[in-house]
Amino acid sequence: MPFCAIQCPNCGSISCHKGDGGTYVCESCDTSFIWRENSPSTIVNTASDQVLASLNSCTNALDTLYGDSVDDDFEILDGIGRKYHEILQQRPDCWQAYWGLVRVLTVNFHDENISRSEFGEAQSYYNKALRFAEARYPEDVANMKRIWKDYQSRIMGVFDESEKEFTELRNEYNELLSEYEAVSESYNLKRGRLANTQHNLEQRKQKVVKAFKLAVKVLIISIVVVVAIGLFDRALSGKLTTAASILNVITIGLFVYHCARRVEYTVTTLQLQKQLEDESAKLKEYSCDLDDYKTELGEYEDRLS
Repeated sequence: MPFCAIQCPNCGSISCHKGDGGTYVCESCDTSFIWRENSPSTIVNTASDQVLASLNSCTNALDTLYGDSVDDDFEILDGIGRKYHEILQQRPDCWQAYWGLVRVLTVNFHDENISRSEFGEAQSYYNKALRFAEARYPEDVANMKRIWKDYQSRIMGVFDESEKEFTELRNEYNELLSEYEAVSESYNLKRGRLANTQHNLEQRKQKVVKAFKLAVKVLIISIVVVVAIGLFDRALSGKLTTAASILNVITIGLFVYHCARRVEYTVTTLQLQKQLEDESAKLKEYSCDLDDYKTELGEYEDRLS
């Protein structure tokens, strides 16, 4: 922006630049003025006027918001906060701007949404507002102290209530977590027993089937031997035939025994399968319970975070 060697009518500086609408702006004091050659300069407004206008604008905007729900007005609040910061860049000792920032932050008191960090920030701005106003504006200081005391008692009550609610929520969460762990442990034990039962059933099945197959083979061999002896043992007066018959009877007995074991295994298997189905159904219920617990715990964790 080009500088002009024109003297500022407010502070006498010659460091100015051309502004809007035919005005010039002093770089030293931010005064806007109209300059014409061979005629006195006319001050449009000074930096103090601009600060005052900005302060009035922010105050009016805050007064409109105060006492109402501000759910849809956070952008407006941010804009007001930025304006106050701009004022402080021009006037770092402007106590009204610091107090305005306190008000911007404490609008949230009405919705009980202010955080501890926001409260600490508001406390810092409040202290600065007091420091710059205390010597020259005792009435305003007294008013600020009264309002801040009300803010402080109100927000501390909110914090106390929030901490109480948080503690209760944390206790409920811990109880739910204990229940979840107990159900999870029971679920894992039942799953382990079910796996062992299935393993034992499979091993027993293999043994019974193997023994049954062996009994069938022995029976077939025994019948073949008995028939062969019956054909070739006429010269021995049937002695071998008698021995073979005894062997055959023993073999048949063993076969019947293994058949009985097979029947007993089948009955036991059906019982165990029914038991496994019942256990599986219970495990499904536990699994559903665990899913419910996980969902509820997730909701608690979201509320606690």
